Amino acid sequence: MIEVFQQSLFIWLICVFVFSALVGSFLNVVIYRLPEIMKRQWRCECSEFLETKNPHEEKDSETFNLATPNSHCPHCNTPIKPWHNLPIIGYMLIKGKCASCSVSISPRYPIIELITAALSTLIAYQFGVTIDSVLLILFLFILISMTMIDADEKLLPDSLTLPLMWIGILIHTQPQILSSDLLNSVSLLDSIYGAAVAYLSLWTITFLYKVLRGKEGMGAGDFKLFAAFGAWFGLKALIPIILLSSVVGAIVGIIILTVQKQSIEKTTLPFGPYLCGAAFLYIFFATEILAVIFPQI
Repeated sequence: MIEVFQQSLFIWLICVFVFSALVGSFLNVVIYRLPEIMKRQWRCECSEFLETKNPHEEKDSETFNLATPNSHCPHCNTPIKPWHNLPIIGYMLIKGKCASCSVSISPRYPIIELITAALSTLIAYQFGVTIDSVLLILFLFILISMTMIDADEKLLPDSLTLPLMWIGILIHTQPQILSSDLLNSVSLLDSIYGAAVAYLSLWTITFLYKVLRGKEGMGAGDFKLFAAFGAWFGLKALIPIILLSSVVGAIVGIIILTVQKQSIEKTTLPFGPYLCGAAFLYIFFATEILAVIFPQI
């Protein structure tokens, strides 16, 4: 199969697109269910610790994970037919409405599937038939999940950020399997230092902010996410990624606050999506970005 992919770029890209669209459908499940799973677990733990009755005990005791229950319409609870669950195509077949009750289904689902497939194909084209492509596509899958979860819930789950960081460190223990300058140029020591410096830098800034202002300025999930990027791309990537994310975050934040007419003092904006966006841009433009920020190196 690898030989077929190496001989035909078109087949390689088509296979990546189809596979990633299928994964995109699963990411929709992760994005919706993972925060809900965590909330149910937190409620149970809090009620046990406080020795109080959980008002959601009946709901929280139901089996609810990434596999169960099966996909169904949230309005009429009718199970979704397998062919209606096909990425992108399924949404078009039912014309964006439940096949049973005709309630509109958010276009967000096929959009996430399409974005996942398109960006994965872009990575596959850029890095070719290599281990680097596979690793970076996996990196992208986790990035998309965290971007949407943080945008929805202002939450970056440890179950996503920590594995991403450890994977980043582990891949640099086997440099011989890496072929791109993006990953191959990062040593194991650089990866470890990258993760440590990334985490401690944001932790220090947040600690000082809390001392000066008396309130939290950033969640710990952002520290872990930034540490994961340091583990994958090394120390040299930290300044570009934090600069890109801060500039874009500031611009978008100002626009959102202006449109919604809200005060910055009373508004909490997730920083994870901007970190993820900056990391994705770094994958493709690392050389150009580093040349601008560190022109003497």
